[in-house]
Amino acid sequence: MRRNRKIGSLRKGLAFNNDYKSWMFNNHFFNQAILSPKFTNEAIDQTNKLFNELESYWSKLFLKKEIIQEHKNKLNYSEWSYHYTNDIIIKLLTGKRSYSMAAYFDALSDEKTDYPKDSVKLFLAFRKLVTVGYALFAVVPSFIRYNFPFVRKITDEVLQDLDYINQTLDAMIKSRRQEIEHTPLNEPLNLYRMIC
Repeated sequence: MRRNRKIGSLRKGLAFNNDYKSWMFNNHFFNQAILSPKFTNEAIDQTNKLFNELESYWSKLFLKKEIIQEHKNKLNYSEWSYHYTNDIIIKLLTGKRSYSMAAYFDALSDEKTDYPKDSVKLFLAFRKLVTVGYALFAVVPSFIRYNFPFVRKITDEVLQDLDYINQTLDAMIKSRRQEIEHTPLNEPLNLYRMIC
């Protein structure tokens, strides 16, 4: 448990939170936002839109006659699923696109898509935190994390990514709060204004 203090996961969110009052508040808020019919309809709509985008990428990469005949590209379904899931989660929670599928398509294709390149940085930081960061802080003792140069470098990178994620999410939350404050009382709130 001491190891998770450094990455701040013990009193935040739902997954690793060991503060009961904080967890109850976060759980109640999460359920109110996620279980609403409006959110469900938006989730279905966004899922369909993003799947259509995914299909268009696949058809450009894998369904051309010359590609099929020459067996040039092989579909890495798990990698595409990871990017698709990320795009859905980020879009539903923040109302903004992360464009991770577009970035992955650009990496595989000669044809390039037009998307804001900095939007992928948040996705990459999340991915590193989930795949490397939690395991690093849960398994590797702090003595090794801070005294072995190779491990120290990885630890520093994970902590920098965590700082970037927290700053980005804080900026999104502040922006949503300002939008809510400037929304007239007779106008309904946008779904994403209520979640963030």
